[in-house]
Amino acid sequence: MSTYLITGGTGLVGNYVVSELVDRGVDAGDVVVYDLYPNEDVIDNIADDITLVRGDVTDTVRLLETCKQYDPDRVIHLGAYVAHKSWENPTEAIEVNGIGTNNVFDAARLSDVATCLYASTASVYGTVDDYYWKDDPVVVHETDPVKPENPYAVTKYTSEVMGRTYDEKYSPSYVGVRIGGAWGLGRTVGATGQLNTFIREVGLGNDATVPTYWTKWDRINLSYGKDVGRWFVDVVDRDEFDHHVYNQGNREGYRVERIVETLERLVPEATIEYPDPDDDDEWSDSLANPQLDCSRWYDDLGLEQSWDVEGAVVDYVNHHRRQVGLDELTLPT
Repeated sequence: MSTYLITGGTGLVGNYVVSELVDRGVDAGDVVVYDLYPNEDVIDNIADDITLVRGDVTDTVRLLETCKQYDPDRVIHLGAYVAHKSWENPTEAIEVNGIGTNNVFDAARLSDVATCLYASTASVYGTVDDYYWKDDPVVVHETDPVKPENPYAVTKYTSEVMGRTYDEKYSPSYVGVRIGGAWGLGRTVGATGQLNTFIREVGLGNDATVPTYWTKWDRINLSYGKDVGRWFVDVVDRDEFDHHVYNQGNREGYRVERIVETLERLVPEATIEYPDPDDDDEWSDSLANPQLDCSRWYDDLGLEQSWDVEGAVVDYVNHHRRQVGLDELTLPT
């Protein structure tokens, strides 16, 4: 069985990747989580089933020592300076997402690693307005030109360029995943954190207002964390790839109203309000990203989506209800 090194393994996607590995029976010594500020709450139930190393991807020596000690066969690089922080501090974004990612690539090159899978972002595509020549709705494929418009997107695309270079020059497979969006445990900050908190609050029976950001989208590509975690493990276990980068998202985009409708059926006693449609928020610059063509993800890699919106909302709500001793809920038929 392979040994896996997961940077950022307690983040939003990372904690689901790690849980998936544990569920598949990978031994604790073969699930190495490399995280500078681990969110131990999200891995509390599997803490004894993994190996946790506190480390920074910008610390080349620490990273190489960790690879030498645990000798990973597979690397999943999820450690990152996230979007909203990158806008506030572009220098940190360059150091963590640029130099840090390159350090991971080097560590994989110098170790006996078969596959290095790393997270990029759909933000590299910019906004719908950047694809004015396309039909409506705008759908982008990996072969379309990219239009990164903020520090986070720029650093992620830089990582793709370096990943492609390393893949062509060295023996490990370096593969990037342009994540269309993921939600679930592990994040309470930023736009996704607002959505997670909103669903949790309503799920616990509290009144809440839909986050303004998510009401602005015609279609969102958010995937539930459990799907994303399983997908990443399935992909990193491969040795051969036809492409350097893949779009990742739900097969079908949907509006936030679908989440709201599910919550209203699940927790009818909670009052859900919508914000003023003229309200703006701090993440407005990232609005109107185009929809993703994910045919490579599903058809070329043979992946399947297990969680629809309704099932994911119920699962997430019930996790939090168990945490506070409340009964689990089911959708009425």
